[in-house]
Amino acid sequence: MPLPSSVHSLVDLLERAQQSYPDNCALRDRADDGYVTWSYREYAAHVQRLTQHLAATAPTAKAIGILMPNCRWWGTALLATLARDAIAVPLDVHLHVDELAAIVQHAHMSVLIHADTMSATAAAVQQRCAGLTTVLAIDVAGTSPAMTQTLSAYPATPWPHAHLRCDTAVIIYTSGTTGQPKGVPLSHANLLIDVYDLLDMLAITRGEHFVSILPLNHVYELLGGFIAPLALGASITYAGSLRPDVIMQTIRDAQMTVMMVVPAFLRVFMERIKQRGRAQRGPWFDRLLWLCRAAHALRLPLGRVVFRSVRNAISPTMKCFICGGAPVDPALLKDYAALGLTVLQGYGLTETAPVVALCTFAHNRLGAVGKPVASIEVKVVPYAGAAPYTGELWVRGSIVFRGYYQDPDATAHAFHNDWFRTGDVARMDCAGYLYICGRIKNVIVTEGGKNIYPEDIERLLLRSPWIKDAAVIGLPAAGKGEEPVAAVVPNDSFTAHHAATTPQALRAHVLDLTTGLADFKRPKKVFVLEHLPKTASLKVKRHELRARLAKATPAP
Repeated sequence: MPLPSSVHSLVDLLERAQQSYPDNCALRDRADDGYVTWSYREYAAHVQRLTQHLAATAPTAKAIGILMPNCRWWGTALLATLARDAIAVPLDVHLHVDELAAIVQHAHMSVLIHADTMSATAAAVQQRCAGLTTVLAIDVAGTSPAMTQTLSAYPATPWPHAHLRCDTAVIIYTSGTTGQPKGVPLSHANLLIDVYDLLDMLAITRGEHFVSILPLNHVYELLGGFIAPLALGASITYAGSLRPDVIMQTIRDAQMTVMMVVPAFLRVFMERIKQRGRAQRGPWFDRLLWLCRAAHALRLPLGRVVFRSVRNAISPTMKCFICGGAPVDPALLKDYAALGLTVLQGYGLTETAPVVALCTFAHNRLGAVGKPVASIEVKVVPYAGAAPYTGELWVRGSIVFRGYYQDPDATAHAFHNDWFRTGDVARMDCAGYLYICGRIKNVIVTEGGKNIYPEDIERLLLRSPWIKDAAVIGLPAAGKGEEPVAAVVPNDSFTAHHAATTPQALRAHVLDLTTGLADFKRPKKVFVLEHLPKTASLKVKRHELRARLAKATPAP
């Protein structure tokens, strides 16, 4: 699906959709008594009116922040900001007020659009930021007539805009898993070219029904869960909750066909499927799952017949989950394939808008993150200490950003000429499939010079039904170098069975799980935690975890 020559900005996608499919469902919010739906005609009208309101109240604003959970108004605020010829800065609703204030100041925001449920947070941010002169509350639930009356005073006519594709559309602030977040400016061209590459690889159509659960302030969901359906003229349903039962019901109600997910979701979702399957079929469920897993290894899609009822219970129209954000355990992917459920793994970074590679329906290789999208070049560059045939993945092309916002030092470090250095360890097979081994900065280097990829050990630990979450990091060893240590979060059933000896029992369990690893890879210490520090996109904050474990007492 080539990028149309008439599309110069993300706003053009909405104008095309409302002209072609004015009465089609565009957005739906889950509410207590059902769903609130906007057609593309209604959606465009709300964007047009909010654009004019922004022009009237903040005519000189260059950067406008968006602070609200996933809902119909989130995309409305984004597109109205862009139609107003300003730059949108999506914000994480889970950040502390001081963190939000730091971003507001760094991005030179003068306007903040926020959900009315976050008015106290917005007021606290404004108190800390003298340059934040305008704060606009949006009644996301639609219960207040005041905002409706304010916006309805403006005519629903397009606001004239003259975007160039090279203009900055958004500044995405990275999650900061290892330290201070950085601003990543992405142009309209970055996002448009990447989304049309994505749609071309997937060959999906305007009849798709997307369900959105991941935070829209991250570019993964922004592109895959918002811009992609907008470009198709498809529908988006917002679950409005991360409760598994609510998500399951939303998927069924929306007749979901495509959904962006992360590995943590796939693990929890599979566990619920197994629990229900065992409750309904007893031991036969696991026997049939084993049989279908073996059949899939022989390229026989037996699971699509045996577990048809499972798929129908999820969504009869489901095409695929698209998984990104972190590597997926191949064993988990085998379980989904055995059930006849398609998971397409992809890879990307905020700096690449974000999709670099993606598996497709026709080419879905287990363990790989797919082949690179059409608009980029990639190469694997060896570095000191890298394993044979692996190296750092470098990327260049029209989806790559131009540099961190007001951070020339970080920009210089991230680029080698026009090649963006991803910081990820990768390898590529002879068929052109990419495999991501881990992050260079996460690699644990032992006193003997051995490299340990913590992601490999984490996948092994997370296969245990007794472990809810796990992370492996390197701490200074007695001599030189580092040694691997594991931080694990037991599930409730393990804690109940081992109430008096949970730390000792969990340490023994971790050692049992890692028996098959080389001794230098096995965790030397095990820390039992109630939860791991994570970003809104569910990535472990390793710098914070490392500091915490350095002061903690390991399990005896």
